[in-house]
Amino acid sequence: MAPQLKLFFDRRVIDEIGRDLRGVGVRTGTFEERAANGLDALELTGRARHIMLAMRDVLPADPPEALALLVASFGPPHATDELVGAGMEPFKYLPHALYIAEFGLDHPDEALVACEAITRRFTAEYCVRPYVERHPKKTWAALKRWTKSPDPHVRRLVSEGLRPRLPWAPRLRSLQQDPRPALVLLEALKDDPSTLVRRSVANHLGDIAKDHPDLAVEVARRWLVDATPERRKLVAYGLRHPIKQGHMGALAALGHDGAAIRIEGFTVPARVALGDDAPFAFDVLSTGKQPQSLVIDVVVHFVKASGKTAPKVFKVARRVVAPRERVSLCGRIRTAVMTTRTHHPGEHVIDVQINGQRFAAGRFELFAV
Repeated sequence: MAPQLKLFFDRRVIDEIGRDLRGVGVRTGTFEERAANGLDALELTGRARHIMLAMRDVLPADPPEALALLVASFGPPHATDELVGAGMEPFKYLPHALYIAEFGLDHPDEALVACEAITRRFTAEYCVRPYVERHPKKTWAALKRWTKSPDPHVRRLVSEGLRPRLPWAPRLRSLQQDPRPALVLLEALKDDPSTLVRRSVANHLGDIAKDHPDLAVEVARRWLVDATPERRKLVAYGLRHPIKQGHMGALAALGHDGAAIRIEGFTVPARVALGDDAPFAFDVLSTGKQPQSLVIDVVVHFVKASGKTAPKVFKVARRVVAPRERVSLCGRIRTAVMTTRTHHPGEHVIDVQINGQRFAAGRFELFAV
């Protein structure tokens, strides 16, 4: 975790939380000293949990009473639909969210009220997920009610909290296996007036598309009927993964089906030193008699440590081309050390992928210096 991020939880934030608690009648005693003791050795979430445990020790032992006091201690809600300009300050409520997730589990009514309150200041997609699994009936009833909330942050919680593949959170396996229950609620949010909410719905559709691309395409086709520009943008973003993988149904849904084209003049260096870039260039010639909407990618078959290869798709361009039009394109394949990929010497094969069709294009030898 980046140092500047974890250092947000310092004595200043601890003192502020202490003042908030005392403001609603909590006798905090030595809360600040206990919360600060040992903080330096911990990372971001470790610091938040450490503060949460110190906070728990001064709150009432009865969770409903403690949850009510936590909610009463909250400051003003988000000032806008978006979080631009808020900086790290909302993270002050991460210890509170951890308390809700862990110590409210036997008291879902009070905990769900706290989730609704905290998402208006910070976020509750992580602390609501245990309630989806432990208390599904009560939680789904609350989620359905929240789709009609006047607060966009609460409406966003419905989509974001139910994402099957929410980053940095345990997966909701039941929804990963069958996402249709959540789709009922997404239907109510797909045309939400807030960009914040629609962006979450797009990400949720993207999660579904990774496990159930055909279902995601079915939903996309339905949503694209008489779609506003905003809804079309939402669907296109939600289908980005199957589009990148060349899923024909996803491509067709967005008008990229078929391609009457020819690839010409592909160039790439024959040999590239490990750590250098491999520049490439090629032309796409339209051979069709009608304008065509093209999604143009490059697929690099990277060599793995075992000597086998694995394809990685890189976006190059989206173009609408006229009949007989020629489009010249170029880019670079990076082989520098990355946290997400380790490069290995060997022959790397390159394909050009257009509207899901792959065309053999070239290859280069990656060698260690």
